[in-house]
Amino acid sequence: MKYDIFISYRREGGYETAKHLNDLLVRDGYRVSFDIDTLRSGDFDTQLFTRIEQCKDFILIVDEHAFDRTLDIETNPNEDWLRCELAHALKHNKNIMPVFLSGVSEFPDGLPEDVVDVVKKNGPEYNKYYFDDFYETLRKRFIKSISRKTKLLVFLVILIMTLSVFFVTKLFKEDIVVYEDPSMPHKPTDEAQFEEFVKNEISLIKDFISKDSLFILNECLENAKQGGKDAQYKLGLFYYDGYLVENSYKESFKYFKMAAKQGHAKAQYSVGCFYNNGIYVKEDYDEAGKWNHISAEQGFAPAQNDYGIFCTSNTNYKPFEAYNWFTKAAEQDYALAQYNLAKCYVYSIGVQSDIDEAIYWMERSSNNDYNVATYQLASVYVNVEEYRDIIEAVELLKSLADEDFAPALYDLGLCYLNNIGYVGIDYDKAYELIKKSAEQNYAPAIVNLGMFYINSFPVLGIEQNYKKAMDLFLKAVDMGYAMAYYCVGEVYRMGYGVKPSMRKAQKWYNEAEKRGFNMQQYQSQQQLNQMKNS
Repeated sequence: MKYDIFISYRREGGYETAKHLNDLLVRDGYRVSFDIDTLRSGDFDTQLFTRIEQCKDFILIVDEHAFDRTLDIETNPNEDWLRCELAHALKHNKNIMPVFLSGVSEFPDGLPEDVVDVVKKNGPEYNKYYFDDFYETLRKRFIKSISRKTKLLVFLVILIMTLSVFFVTKLFKEDIVVYEDPSMPHKPTDEAQFEEFVKNEISLIKDFISKDSLFILNECLENAKQGGKDAQYKLGLFYYDGYLVENSYKESFKYFKMAAKQGHAKAQYSVGCFYNNGIYVKEDYDEAGKWNHISAEQGFAPAQNDYGIFCTSNTNYKPFEAYNWFTKAAEQDYALAQYNLAKCYVYSIGVQSDIDEAIYWMERSSNNDYNVATYQLASVYVNVEEYRDIIEAVELLKSLADEDFAPALYDLGLCYLNNIGYVGIDYDKAYELIKKSAEQNYAPAIVNLGMFYINSFPVLGIEQNYKKAMDLFLKAVDMGYAMAYYCVGEVYRMGYGVKPSMRKAQKWYNEAEKRGFNMQQYQSQQQLNQMKNS
């Protein structure tokens, strides 16, 4: 075992203080050589001096009789262990911190030549009545060693900085964190969003019709038979949601399409959602694009947004049309389109890059409660120099965390780990947030938890558990997260709970790089941060 701090003391007079310091330092993550009884087996001198040489710091407890034997000419110098320890520490230029106990204010005169230079050393002022203040001064101002807890946090910070590489792209020449694929605008309406749209539409029907449910259903069925497109659209909603009738995507699609063919804009958009998501019908983006275009021409904002996205696809890339459709929907205050329009200004999709316009539309989208836009805005406040406002960024993360938005939970957890935005350091809060993010299957948080188990995190009661770490890494691998592949490779390289195998490690490294993980950049960043923190 390698030690950080060596405590030298006399059994009579200094033991209690030395023991108290040892317990506090061990609690705070330092490796402390305190009890020489553990050296009784083997070559005592060699082990003792090896420990001192390992340590960066040397604490000397000076009670009123500490140097009595040292000054006694009849004492054999080689049997005065405090003198031997101190002389060896001085010889190897250790950071020596004398702690003068009550009743002692200075070293005695006449110290032998091999230890006399200790009088040049300084330590914190000791006061048994204000021991906590003394200890904090010792730890923060005098001790040079970095505790295991701090080393772990430094490692985590390095890891965290690296994890963000997978989510980093360029906004002009500034780094900006994004939640999704940065190369294109947001995906078209997915199944969950469409389900929410249907429920909202049904709630409007309930609000504006006071008749009983059975009458509403019969009226819709009769009107639909007579070709009423509004009734057909309502039946499409009912069958999709299972409201008043048994859920049937087949019947829902039938009625939506009947209304769509008669020019009902919302029904046309609904048919597009079916084709985009492969609901009942075979997934067909071209067919979805056709129906969304027809609906968009009638001014329906969600369809305008989805058709704008269709115009950014590789097979139908029409950037100017995409920009125009996003603009039309954004001007109707449609949050998703406002966010996509912001991205057009970021990535020059159909329009010249313009940071001010991008942020304007991002803010509009955020004000309309679109969480992805709010999260993106927070990253702007962190990474874009002219808009930098860390405090505001943290406030946005807090608002998103209140809504259990997984990326914000994770990032806010990092803030509490490192006192970003003056939130203070709160390990319990940090762990709680990161764990909640991981429970929502947010891959960076899952990998971060795995790293906790690789290294152990005593302050949170997390013991080293390589199996749990590997399970978490593999879970993130199943999600396709590139960093997780690299972490599994590290497990095999280092032999964390498995037989070391560079062949297996390299296989996982290769898979990580295939998914966009820049291993060379990661390792360079690690070395840079280690140099900064050394």
